[in-house]
Amino acid sequence: GTQSGNSLVGTWRCTYSDGGYDQYTFKDGGKGELLEYDFVMGGTSTPVFHDYEEFTWFVSGNTITMVFGDEAETATFQLNGNSLILVWTNEYDGYTDTDVFQRVVN
Repeated sequence: GTQSGNSLVGTWRCTYSDGGYDQYTFKDGGKGELLEYDFVMGGTSTPVFHDYEEFTWFVSGNTITMVFGDEAETATFQLNGNSLILVWTNEYDGYTDTDVFQRVVN
């Protein structure tokens, strides 16, 4: 696969209904970073840091693969300007999970 999805390059955030969010940064050359912030019940109204991971990524057609160490995650993607839809399929039961990300403009 190649980095043909150059428009994916940048930072994308998916905010969940509880206020927590996942933020992916896709860099040129296939490196990336994932930041996870969680909303804590009874805590502050500001999400708190949960996790930071680095990964490599590549695109094949409308599929993006992100490799975290020895674990790969694959999703189909749909890019529409400043919004990115990722659809994850559970390999065990076939259920899909859809996340909508907005481009973070620095």
